[in-house]
Amino acid sequence: MARKKTESNGTAANNHLHFPPERIRRLLVGIKSSLSLAESRTVNLEDLEQLSGRSTKTISTWLEEGKMQQLEFLFELLERVPAALRHDLLDAACRVQPTLHHPKLAHDAITLSRLETLLKQRDGFTIIHGGPQHARLFLFNALGNSAREVNFGQKSVVGVQLQPVSGWVPVLGITTLSSHAENRQQFQRAWSKIKHAKDGTLILLGQIWNHVSHLHPEILELATRCHVLVADDFPKPEDLARRVPKPVHTLTVAPAREQPEWIRVTVQEG
Repeated sequence: MARKKTESNGTAANNHLHFPPERIRRLLVGIKSSLSLAESRTVNLEDLEQLSGRSTKTISTWLEEGKMQQLEFLFELLERVPAALRHDLLDAACRVQPTLHHPKLAHDAITLSRLETLLKQRDGFTIIHGGPQHARLFLFNALGNSAREVNFGQKSVVGVQLQPVSGWVPVLGITTLSSHAENRQQFQRAWSKIKHAKDGTLILLGQIWNHVSHLHPEILELATRCHVLVADDFPKPEDLARRVPKPVHTLTVAPAREQPEWIRVTVQEG
């Protein structure tokens, strides 16, 4: 038993091998500063709580003390891995964050500029259609993840989507459902936030429009004071575009001819 305890806790003789906790604290503070730089504003503890789902009290303790044995152990091993391989391991461990500046979308500078301008819109209706579905949802999530940055952290985002894609960083403010029928209560809570959204909010509805025909009148009403963005399989998006509040935009996605992994987006007004 004594041997197991020694192996678990270490000994004074090998304490010099331990990763310095202060470096973890500096890393966390550096990440917080980098997030502030990315959003052109100061990211506070409440923001970090929203981003991570951890309480502000816990985050504050981590930022002040930086003592987390699991992370210390992780870095004790990582710093012994060759730099290039270490970077590959970390990149592989991180989920993909769809944004407008991801290579899938950033290859088209003109369209990128138009999409950024679209995210500054306070009201109206935007339709995302085309395929494959994976590409449609990537653009949908990229717009959601980029809204705060484009608007210097001042744009509120709420919404709901079906069939979340594993391996992607979720959009802050979006409720994800695996099945509309199985998550009725969760959907109702999400819808309550949506219909009470403040003016100018970006409302995202992913793969949900065709499941909530009874809510279409309310959604169209929301588009008179918020920017409603819907992504779904629309056989005739032009029919929907003719009956929604203006300004209205239709975004058509398709694989880019230059590179199969790129997404080509066509923006149509009206």
